[in-house]
Amino acid sequence: MEIFWRCYNDIIGEGIYNNGKRGTMDLVGINFYSKEQIDGIIKRIKVKTPPDYEILLNWLEIGLNYNGFYILGE
Repeated sequence: MEIFWRCYNDIIGEGIYNNGKRGTMDLVGINFYSKEQIDGIIKRIKVKTPPDYEILLNWLEIGLNYNGFYILGE
C-alpha cells in the first residue's frame, strides 16, 4: 500500500472518506472517488505513467460506466 500511495497519491487526488469528509488517500480507511473524478485521474496517469499504470488505466476506463470507485485501505 505504501508503494501505491507514493506512486499514485498525487495522481488520484482527494477522495471522500466514510465520514463524508475529503482528503488524501487514507491508507487504513475507505476512500471513494466519483465518476466525475475519473477523467482527471486518467489524464494524470497518462502524463505521469507511474509503475504498472496500464493495469489501473484500463480498470478506470471501464469504471467510467459506473458511479465511481473505492480504494480500501489496509
